[in-house]
Amino acid sequence: EAERVSLLQTPRSQGALVSHNLTSGALPSVSGITGTHWDDKSDGGGCSMPQAKYTVKGAVALGQAPNMGSLSFHNRLCGHVVKVDCGGTPTVAVVASVCNYGDTSCGVDMITNTWNPATGNKPYGEVKCKMSLTSQNAISGPSNQCFYRPDALLRSALRSVSSSYTSVGLFNTGSKRVRSSTLAGVKGTFNGRSGYFDFDAMGKPLFKKTAKMVTTFTDGSTVTTTYSSCVKPSGPHIFG
Repeated sequence: EAERVSLLQTPRSQGALVSHNLTSGALPSVSGITGTHWDDKSDGGGCSMPQAKYTVKGAVALGQAPNMGSLSFHNRLCGHVVKVDCGGTPTVAVVASVCNYGDTSCGVDMITNTWNPATGNKPYGEVKCKMSLTSQNAISGPSNQCFYRPDALLRSALRSVSSSYTSVGLFNTGSKRVRSSTLAGVKGTFNGRSGYFDFDAMGKPLFKKTAKMVTTFTDGSTVTTTYSSCVKPSGPHIFG
């Protein structure tokens, strides 16, 4: 799947201080990370967030620079809301993609409507930022909303959704990050760089409307939802 490639390829120093919020129960935060400009809008690759009504308009792509700490890109951060402060106004944005996957040069890449307030309208280039995970949900409505992966619903998909194969993910989980998921007892695997899980029942028609999806979070807690609650989006959501 497509992923965000930073347009700025100049070498970046990663020697800045990384500070972690270590208070018991606190959400992870980092400082001294490199911020760059992504584009005016996000794209449908990377996290491939589902088309829906969003309460947050901004978007970022997370990199894997050493000083990103626990906010270094991982599938489980897709769809979560972070707060970015690069010397302007602290600004919330949805994690919508990955920047230069496998490379250690990228920190946080921001679309224009996030860059401008977060940096105080600085010219595009490199800035130093601090960033923290929030407990805010990105999508309007209740918590723990299930969506199908948008491109899995296309007729041109490499593998179409059926009673024995599907690709869905849970969003609006607050600050809880998903560790694993099972559907009708079948263990899922993360799809690409997204927050969706692929479930393969090996030809068995297990994925009925009443099938239960059990999602386990990194804190060990779980939530159970019904497969019939999963929404089929019209496509990926583009921020900006």
